[in-house]
Amino acid sequence: MFSIVVESILLFVGITACFSANWAINVFGNIDMKSIIFTLSTPIESTSSEILNSFLLKSLLPSVLISIIVFFILLFIKKHTRKNRSIINIIVCSLLSICLIAASLNHVGFFQYLDDINNESTFFHAMFNQMTDIA
Repeated sequence: MFSIVVESILLFVGITACFSANWAINVFGNIDMKSIIFTLSTPIESTSSEILNSFLLKSLLPSVLISIIVFFILLFIKKHTRKNRSIINIIVCSLLSICLIAASLNHVGFFQYLDDINNESTFFHAMFNQMTDIA
């Protein structure tokens, strides 16, 4: 039973990441990760309750419902199979959850954001060199 709970939680995290990424794109449009981080770091006091309700209904609720269905499917499978494959199931659910999270992060441009903040831009150096050439 413990392994089924762990598997369900792992899948819940991955599923929630997918629904959250789609929700963010649908609500905020095709914005970059810097804008998403700015929006998430601003105080929630001034946020309209419509946005929070939208997240709860379009992201969190479907994730919970799918996770409950998956939990009962896993419970049914465990009761009707004789072999105990708890470790294999946890590994498979972990890998699936990691793939879902990675796909979600890619969908909102997180990996491009990491690349941008870790690589120095040549734009300012080129502009500075042009300015010094003019002067």
